Amino acid sequence: MSAKELPSRPNFNQYRKQAKDLLKSFRAGDGDALSRISEVHPEFKKTFDTPFQLSDAQWVIAREHGFESWPKFADHIRQIVAENASRASTTESSRALFAIDLDIKTDELNTCVFTRDGKRALIGAGGNLAGVWDVETGRRVISCDERSVGAWAVAWSRDERHAFVGTLNGAVQVWDVEAGVCLRVIKVHNSFVSCINLSSDSRRVISGSGGMRPSTIKFWEVETERTIRVMEGHSDGVYAVALDPTERHALSGSRDGTVRLWDLETAACLRVFKGHSNCVLWSKDRRRMLSGARDIRLWDIESGQCIRVFEQTEGDTLVRQLAWSADQRRVLSAQHNNTVRLWDVETGSCLRIFQGHPVGVVTVMWSADERRAYSCDWIGGVRVWDVSNV
Repeated sequence: MSAKELPSRPNFNQYRKQAKDLLKSFRAGDGDALSRISEVHPEFKKTFDTPFQLSDAQWVIAREHGFESWPKFADHIRQIVAENASRASTTESSRALFAIDLDIKTDELNTCVFTRDGKRALIGAGGNLAGVWDVETGRRVISCDERSVGAWAVAWSRDERHAFVGTLNGAVQVWDVEAGVCLRVIKVHNSFVSCINLSSDSRRVISGSGGMRPSTIKFWEVETERTIRVMEGHSDGVYAVALDPTERHALSGSRDGTVRLWDLETAACLRVFKGHSNCVLWSKDRRRMLSGARDIRLWDIESGQCIRVFEQTEGDTLVRQLAWSADQRRVLSAQHNNTVRLWDVETGSCLRIFQGHPVGVVTVMWSADERRAYSCDWIGGVRVWDVSNV
C-alpha cells in the first residue's frame, strides 16, 4: 500500500478527528472502515473480534501515511507546523521564546496548570498518570495518581505546595508535591471531575462533574471533606467553575451552552447567560465576567447583558481557556486552532496571534510580571511567548 501524502500545511486536529470518525464507522460496521483497518492493522487481518479502540484507529491513520506509530506521526506534523510558523512569523514577538515537548505519550492532554514562575506544569492526560513536569527538561518529576484512574481537572494550591487532581471516578486527590505523597482521596461526584477552582486560602473547593445529566456543582471543605452546597441546573456536563473572591457567588460554564451565576449561601441560580460553555472568569470588582466558546464575550453580571463580543473569523476557533491581565485591560486565549491570542478587552480587538503549536492549545497563563505568556497544547507542547511589547 502506497502512503498517503501530507499537505504542505497539515492540521493535526483533522487527523485526530479522522481517527475518531474511523472508530465510529468501525463500530457501525461500515465496510470501507473494515477494509481500511484490515489492510494496515495486523491484528485485524486475522479477526474482527479483537477489541478496536481509539488508539488502534490512530495507528491506522499513521500507517496510512507511512509512519510506524501515532506518536511518530504526531512528531512529524509538529515539526512541519513549527517550521511553517517560523517562516510565517514576521516579527520576533510572534515567535516562541522557548519551546519544548513534554515527555507525554497521549492522544489528548486533558488539562494543564503552570506554576507562577512557569517552571513546572501540573498535567492530567489520557493514558498517563497525572503528575508534575519540569518544563525546562520536559520530564515528569512527580506522579500524582493514587489509583491510576486518570485525571481531567487539576489545580495548584496558593502556595503551590499541594496539587489537587480531579479524577475520572469522581474523586479529588490532594497531593503533597514535594514529598510525592497523596494526603487525601475525597469522593465528591458520581461521575468524572471536569473542573476545579480553589478559594484564596485553598481550604475550600468548588468542582463540577462532566458525565452525569443533570451535572452537579459542589462547594466543599478540604479539611473536613464536608459538602457545603450542591448546585444543580445545568442539563449537561460542567466545563468550568469560578469562585468570586468573597466566596459568596460562583460562575459555571456547561456543555449545555449556558453560564450560570450561583448564590453559595442558598445554592440558588441567580442568572443564566446563554451561548457559552468552556471558560469563565470574574473581574476583580465582580461586576463583569469573561466567557469563552466559539468567541469571547464580556458580560455585565448584574444586568445579564453582553457588553462586547470578541469576534473571530478563522476556521475552528473554539476557545479553551482565558487569562485576564492584572489591570484587566488585556486577555489571553488558548485556541483549538493551534494559536494563542492576545485581546484588548475594551475594544474586543485581537492585538496579536502567536503561532507555533502543532495542535489545539489547552491552557495559557501570564507570567508574574506579565512580560511573557506560557501555553501548552494537546500533546504536551509548551511554548513561552514575549508579550511585553504588545
